[in-house]
Amino acid sequence: MGGRLRIAGFARKARRLLACSFVSGLSWLLVPMPMAAEDADSVAGACINGSEWFRLRDVYEADSGRMSPFIRRLSKTMLDQFFRRPAAANAGILQLLRLHQAEMDGSLVRSMVMLLAQNYSDMDDNQQAAGTMASFIRQIEGHADSAAVAAFRNRESLYRALDGYAVCQNPHPRAAYRAAFRVREVGDSAQNLIYVGGRLNGRRGDFTLDTGAAYNVITPDLAKKHGLRIVGSGMQAHGMRALNGQYAIAERLQLGELELRNVPFVVLDHQQENRHAARAMRHFRLIIGQPLLLRFASWTLDFGQKELTFRTDTMPAAGGKSNLCMTGGGVMMVNAESGDHSYALNLDCGATTSWMGPAYYRDHSADVARLGRWAVKAGSGYGGIVYSSEFTMPEIALRIGGRDFTLKQVPVVTLSSEKTTLYDGAGRLGFDFFSMWRRLTVDNAHMVIQME
Repeated sequence: MGGRLRIAGFARKARRLLACSFVSGLSWLLVPMPMAAEDADSVAGACINGSEWFRLRDVYEADSGRMSPFIRRLSKTMLDQFFRRPAAANAGILQLLRLHQAEMDGSLVRSMVMLLAQNYSDMDDNQQAAGTMASFIRQIEGHADSAAVAAFRNRESLYRALDGYAVCQNPHPRAAYRAAFRVREVGDSAQNLIYVGGRLNGRRGDFTLDTGAAYNVITPDLAKKHGLRIVGSGMQAHGMRALNGQYAIAERLQLGELELRNVPFVVLDHQQENRHAARAMRHFRLIIGQPLLLRFASWTLDFGQKELTFRTDTMPAAGGKSNLCMTGGGVMMVNAESGDHSYALNLDCGATTSWMGPAYYRDHSADVARLGRWAVKAGSGYGGIVYSSEFTMPEIALRIGGRDFTLKQVPVVTLSSEKTTLYDGAGRLGFDFFSMWRRLTVDNAHMVIQME
């Protein structure tokens, strides 16, 4: 559903039309500007098109009264969507579809319906998710291209399959669950990842904890070994490049004191593209990612005790603004400041090291060129190998939630060999960031990260 979007009804007044993609496979827009609200609308539109959700929050708080009704409702809905308020986001989407459909291009409408159904599924109402998709398919069939209809049918098929299960059912509910973890060296230069021991369908498993993973992931050989059940139709996962995968259900997952039933995984074969990448990805054959972590009100990594704690009860609000939000691809970003600039960095303990992206380079190019050590590096991940031009900075000072810290030997990526790679973002905080704290807590309920 790619292509530039256009909002009906504002064409004569629109001075420019922006477009981006912030949901994997979904095109987005922006937005025309009625003259009375032009400045506020255009600023909000730039934030939406750039997926700048922290900045959009500040703009909305300061200027929502000067926005046109459509842009105000769209902005509020996107803030609810990406700051993890799915019920409020769906209420906003339904209002947009009911009150503003004349102002919305067909691609935007399709994107909204996809978000609506995904939110229902995230709230464990897969019957409503499937019904939403089916109803929309009936409306667009014969009017939309076959690829778009097929994508909606695939989603409907998945939701109907998931509706047959009590997904992530917790047979022993309690306030907190503890699981031991260990830090294991995975490279030849003190590179480390976090592993949690557990069982999958009764068989022992070694799970990589990966906050940068939008799915719980298992390789085909392990899916067969552990007896996972394939459900729904095929899907595409996005890593270094797109990979074809399948959804599967594990009847039982145990991590320390935690036991869950009917846990969804994505089956991905990372050996199908590149043997060098496959070698590097041997540490990611069994991944616990955001779909499991977001099931809990909060979770804590205690590096002193080597203990991961999942909490179901909501913590008191820490005060201040949320410093976490979600990406369209289903992973988490943290708002980090560097001098007068701020960057939404992926929170990714599945990356052994942190790095900064082209946005940081543009803002600090003189310092990077003066202090950095340039090289061309290869990075591996799901889908293959990507080469990037980067400067390694001796250190970079950042601040999150009022806490100052300094990362050492930080790559600053200026250019990569693939336009659609993980290197296109502002950057990411990897295991080296996580491990510098005694205790790190992600509060999913309030979208706040706290470091001690």
